[in-house]
Amino acid sequence: MPLSGIVPSAVRGPSLALRMTELIFDILAVGSSAKRDRGGRIMKIKKLVVILLTVFVTCGSTTAMEERVQFVQRHFSAEDTGVKRPIPVPEDVLDILRKDERVRAVLEGQKILQEALPPSWFAASAIHLGTRTTSDYVLQGEGPISGANVTTFWIFRSTARGHQLILTATAHDLVVGHKRRNGYLEIETMSTTASEVTTVWYKFGSGRYVPYRERTEPRR
Repeated sequence: MPLSGIVPSAVRGPSLALRMTELIFDILAVGSSAKRDRGGRIMKIKKLVVILLTVFVTCGSTTAMEERVQFVQRHFSAEDTGVKRPIPVPEDVLDILRKDERVRAVLEGQKILQEALPPSWFAASAIHLGTRTTSDYVLQGEGPISGANVTTFWIFRSTARGHQLILTATAHDLVVGHKRRNGYLEIETMSTTASEVTTVWYKFGSGRYVPYRERTEPRR
């Protein structure tokens, strides 16, 4: 049987670990039949070794591929755990947040110095808004920065001089879209009241995100 017909069936098995175990037992079984068929035994062992090595290589390649595929979150909400896989907030981003009016008001209300701004008040998620060579950040306010059905979102982009704040929005939800405007992904926010839902669409222009469309409709 040609190896091209053997290898795929080994790789496509329901369990790589189970298949590899079976192959090892096959090799041992073939080895014990040396007295009956020495020539056939050698050929079978060669084929089984090739299959076993292929399974090992395929398993390693699949694992490496899975590691390269990174989770990208596009929808953030004030109602649940907004950031699914938070990452540390860069220090220069915290420096910018210390000057934010909303953040300063909460710091003053809790009598906390700006220099002691708790990073736990923010949950950061990495995303590529422009090119894939730089990591941008979506930050969601948590703890005292968030409300019952609303929170503040900040979006930063990476530049040669550090991170730049390109959007601040208070809303219930923030969604990073798939369409691009001026090289950057569109963004929309949704805010709700007891009777209405307001959606605002943002596009990138002049170094920051600016609203270009707004719609308010009855809440269903």
